[in-house]
Amino acid sequence: FPPILDTDGVARLLHIPPKTVRQWAAKKLFGSAAQKRGKQWLFWRDEIVDAMFNQPPWSKKDEE
Repeated sequence: FPPILDTDGVARLLHIPPKTVRQWAAKKLFGSAAQKRGKQWLFWRDEIVDAMFNQPPWSKKDEE
């Protein structure tokens, strides 16, 4: 995977639907790993992996 991914790239990396990636990004669950440029989301691959595997689990409150 390249160092900067679009929504579909993150979906393939994490094996989740693109819609879920967009929802999580809008809720800022990826932190600084996700940036919106116009209508498109861009994601930094290494920060996404770090956010998903090396940080505390999200609470239900984070997902609302």
